[in-house]
Formats: sequence, structure tokens, C-alpha cells
Amino acid sequence: MSARSRMTMRAAITRNSTVTANDWNQADTPVFDQWTTEPCWAWVTAKREVIDGDKVVIVEDIRALFPLSANLTDQDRIAHISDRADTVIFDGPFVIESIQRMTRHLELVLSRVS
Repeated sequence: MSARSRMTMRAAITRNSTVTANDWNQADTPVFDQWTTEPCWAWVTAKREVIDGDKVVIVEDIRALFPLSANLTDQDRIAHISDRADTVIFDGPFVIESIQRMTRHLELVLSRVS
């Protein structure tokens, strides 16, 4: 089975659309707008609970396969991942931790904190 045939999910990619600077020449607060939708396959590799005083946070580490032709950078975010019928499977937003180029696909490490 090829990597591309496994990609039955769709990722809604958002990109920072802010290109202006403030009075101190610092970039304004990022505004992530819908950029594109790319085919993918995603799965959860780890899920852990972090307790810090009165706060309880669940951190999920998710991996995803994308085609080599996907227009992605590590500055993008993924709003959600859905199936072909547009049913949301993983609700984001996800931060792209790393993008690794494999022989036939891209492998992304994503993280979501809720």
C-alpha cells in the first residue's frame, strides 16, 4: 500500500496572514486564516496529563503523513483534521513541531494542548 493511498483524512491548514509591524518594528499578533486543505493520515502517539498546582493539562502528541507536494511550513497550524465526508476527527488547533521529509511523504509531529 502506498503512502498516498493511506491519506484518507483532510487537514485544514491555517497560515499567519499578518505582515505588518507595530511602532517598535515588531511583528503584530499573528492572525491565522484558512490557507488550504491537504490530504493526510493522522494518529495519536502519546497522551499525557500534566498537573501543575491547580492546573491540569492534557497534552497530545500526534503524527501525520502528508504528500511530498503539500505546501507546509513549520510556522503553519492545522485547524482540524476531518475525514472525506468532512466529519471532524481531530479538533485543533495543532502546532507543527517538525516536518520530516521521507522518501515518499512528509511526516509531521503535531502537538495539541487542551
